[in-house]
Amino acid sequence: MSRPGVIEVAKFAILTRQIPDIYLSSFVDLDIDELSARAGVSIAGVGFDIDLTVVDHFDEFMPQKHLEKFAELGQRDDIEGFAGITNTGDDRERLERAQGFIQHIGEATGKPTILVASSDVGGRKPREAIFHEAPRRLNLLSRQMAMVGDQGAKDTLGARNSGYGATAQVAPYGTHPGDWRTHYFQRPMEAAVRLIMPRGIFRVTDFGKGNPRLAEPVDGRLNDIESIGATGSADG
Repeated sequence: MSRPGVIEVAKFAILTRQIPDIYLSSFVDLDIDELSARAGVSIAGVGFDIDLTVVDHFDEFMPQKHLEKFAELGQRDDIEGFAGITNTGDDRERLERAQGFIQHIGEATGKPTILVASSDVGGRKPREAIFHEAPRRLNLLSRQMAMVGDQGAKDTLGARNSGYGATAQVAPYGTHPGDWRTHYFQRPMEAAVRLIMPRGIFRVTDFGKGNPRLAEPVDGRLNDIESIGATGSADG
């Protein structure tokens, strides 16, 4: 059997860096103490993806359960700040929507909560520039940051390459499949990787089933919430 070449070794290295410290079925399952213990670091800042991590694509309202999780995290003395790290491109409407979510998340946490958008730093995930910006603005070290997202190839890989201390990957929240590259290539590849992972890396055993949303749109709103949206509460 021939030895693997440089290209094969490089591909394997990139693939393994997409493996998080822990897989979660939902953002609400995030346990900072457990993640810190698994990664062997002290976590002071939480970076998070927005679409398909804490809201569905095109949602205007954030589920109350996610806001409550942010509020819970904000009560911890060891957590100093939060950063929404997202690829907005040149889409002004998407940027304003993300800014609205960040405002309400900040109100829930009571801690510094910032938006780091690709349009602001000139680099999209998984490039390191966008990940370095979050700890810089929060006055933290990269190794003090944890990253929570739904994509290994963007969130986990970018965070690891940028020196983040811990990473967690959640099953995609909502029903939107994402763009065609994510749906047809990235998700199947990540599912294949999970098949060979030791079960101890999973916080739950049903990650592969995804995270079907419990709430369905009702008259343009979500029926499991009194939700906070990008422009205000579900009541206006």
